[in-house]
Amino acid sequence: MRPLLSLCLVAQFGLQAATGHAQCKAFEGDRGELKYQPRGAVPAERRCEGFTKLDMAALEGEVVSITRGRPSYYSTAKEVIMISAPASTDASVLECIGRARVGGGFYRLDMELAPGETKLIPVKDVLLAGGIKNDHLGVTLRRANTEDTFLPVVVSSRMRNGAVGAADSLFIKFLPRILLRDLQVVVYEPTSRQELYSGAVKGLLMNDSEVQVGVPITRLGLTPDKERTVLVQLKSKAENGGPLLDRSFQVQFPKE
Repeated sequence: MRPLLSLCLVAQFGLQAATGHAQCKAFEGDRGELKYQPRGAVPAERRCEGFTKLDMAALEGEVVSITRGRPSYYSTAKEVIMISAPASTDASVLECIGRARVGGGFYRLDMELAPGETKLIPVKDVLLAGGIKNDHLGVTLRRANTEDTFLPVVVSSRMRNGAVGAADSLFIKFLPRILLRDLQVVVYEPTSRQELYSGAVKGLLMNDSEVQVGVPITRLGLTPDKERTVLVQLKSKAENGGPLLDRSFQVQFPKE
């Protein structure tokens, strides 16, 4: 019976390991040991992380980060980033994607979080050697099989005792693929179309360079006992009379 039991245990362990890294994508890795691959020896660190050969951003531009507070961490081997999902949501599994573009390289992070779960990303594994600092990293969180509905995610630091910069703001990073002149940001109540916030990033916005905007949380009418969904619209005219950028997406704030 012992050989059979051993085989069962091996099979079960292999299934658990495969399940833990089921979120890995079929991307071609880059930069040797820093390549995109399964990482994390314990469940709290289990994810797919590393550099890929190709940029994964959409050709028409893409929302690459929506965080509650600005990601803030130290570039040191002792640092551990904590990525936390909202606790109150009806989804059983949430998809988290991290991205950065630095030194001509393309960094990617994929992992799954349960509501209220915090995953740990040791900086020494990829981010330190890859030169990815907190102003490079973008993180999004959404329910499975949804494209333009996001949940705000908190990206914090173990060495800073969990502190994040400007937690009273929603920080949004957008990667345009055309040269833009100014970017208008408007937040609406999606049903009534009541305007909750309006702001802009002025000046010439370069093609393929991320634009970051901050939206004050106090302007969104959040209450702790009620879920709140807002519609965010990014609008701009391309420089030299090119096409119009008009990108909309939703952000859902679960009950606290």
